[in-house]
Amino acid sequence: MQWQAFLVGVFWRVLFVTLLFYFGRKLLRVIGNVLYQLREHFILWNVAFGGKGTRRNVSHRLRLHAYVCKSSLLDTTSMNELFSFGKHIVDTDVTFDMFRKAVLSYKFVIICRDKVDGSLRGMCLLDKATEIKGGQKCTLIKMGLAFFENQYQGGPLLYYIVFYHILKEILFHPQTPVYLLIKCFSYKSYLAFQRTLGNVYPSYHSEIPEFERNLINDFANSVRRPDEVYNPDTFVLEREMTQLKNYVAPITKEELKNPHVKFFTERNPGWKKGHCMFVIASIKKWDIFLIFVKAIKRALGFKSEKGKKSDRLRQSFDRHLSYQCQDAQDQVLEFYNLDSSGNVVTMFGTSADINAYVPSQSSL
Repeated sequence: MQWQAFLVGVFWRVLFVTLLFYFGRKLLRVIGNVLYQLREHFILWNVAFGGKGTRRNVSHRLRLHAYVCKSSLLDTTSMNELFSFGKHIVDTDVTFDMFRKAVLSYKFVIICRDKVDGSLRGMCLLDKATEIKGGQKCTLIKMGLAFFENQYQGGPLLYYIVFYHILKEILFHPQTPVYLLIKCFSYKSYLAFQRTLGNVYPSYHSEIPEFERNLINDFANSVRRPDEVYNPDTFVLEREMTQLKNYVAPITKEELKNPHVKFFTERNPGWKKGHCMFVIASIKKWDIFLIFVKAIKRALGFKSEKGKKSDRLRQSFDRHLSYQCQDAQDQVLEFYNLDSSGNVVTMFGTSADINAYVPSQSSL
């Protein structure tokens, strides 16, 4: 009797699991089809109503939409678009073939577009590797080129992307240490790294451990060209073929009061020439919460008084900004704005001039 009861129990359990698996797949397929149909309707809505679907006066930082693509899937047209965008952000002697080789050396490309007009406004390279140092296995997430238009910098999107990849690694491999490694061409990327994560090296207030030092040096030597000089003491790569434009992430005397910014300029005095500093962060489980909170705060607009003031000025300017284009020869920006009477007013200047422009009270 006991054996019969046991076999009957096993039979019903197997039958239950089989039916659950069979009908579960059917249900998931139905849900997938419903979501696909809803997505099609949303696409048709955006095509039909265009700019009405997304407000143009929303902060630029919240208008970005990102998607991840394998670098090997990019065709010549897409690669050319990324190359043109990169040359718009930096002054460089890099050829198209060199740029394509650099992109293909990373597994993923994160492409960021404006939700209003679909224009390319940012990009980032991402890769993942497994390293073994001293018998210890670890996951190394490497971030390569990260370009964003000035007015789109500082938003929560990049935090969401980093948060997703780190969270996925910790959930699937909870016992494996995770490290995040980036190349900092400007103080902004270094400062964001320091403010978001806890264990960041190099830093002015702590010495870098030997394990993290070896990871940085190995990564730097793997991306260094034969004609480039790398300093293993300062973690700076003297790369002079690419320089940020003058209006991208300039350092003022006020910003030098920040000890992190001061440390960056002292370690990397040639940042204007295109020198980059390698930075690594040891990710702890507590950092997941910090990244998530930081992204939420940025999405909701919780910032310092200085940041709030600059956002108010930028939003007041955004209401009058209708179109912008760039002359590829002399890098002069041409802006078309509407004055209080509805007339078109043309402005010329660099991005620094335009970003510093604040409409008068009478024109609001």
